[in-house]
Amino acid sequence: MTNVLVVFKKNFEQVHDESLRKITDILHDISERFDVKFDLTAREKVRRADFIGRDLVIVLGGDGSGLAAARQTAPAKIPILTINTGHLGFLAEAYLSNLDEAIDKII
Repeated sequence: MTNVLVVFKKNFEQVHDESLRKITDILHDISERFDVKFDLTAREKVRRADFIGRDLVIVLGGDGSGLAAARQTAPAKIPILTINTGHLGFLAEAYLSNLDEAIDKII
């Protein structure tokens, strides 16, 4: 089983809502095809315990959100996929336009 945590930035902007809806749809589809479990947690509420037992962390936001997750996951060496939901991001590996392809390749 692959255990995925999705950390999202909760600021009620349309782009963030759209990203969260899209990734939820993609992960529901993937969980039907593979043995994948996923949970969603707002960045503002995530705790170190939320990362325990995870195989992958997907971060919706930007560089700041990705760095915040990296601080939590570094001791456990959990891979992070950062999805840039804004206009500028230097650390993000994927965007909404290729989100389904990126997640499918990783899983």
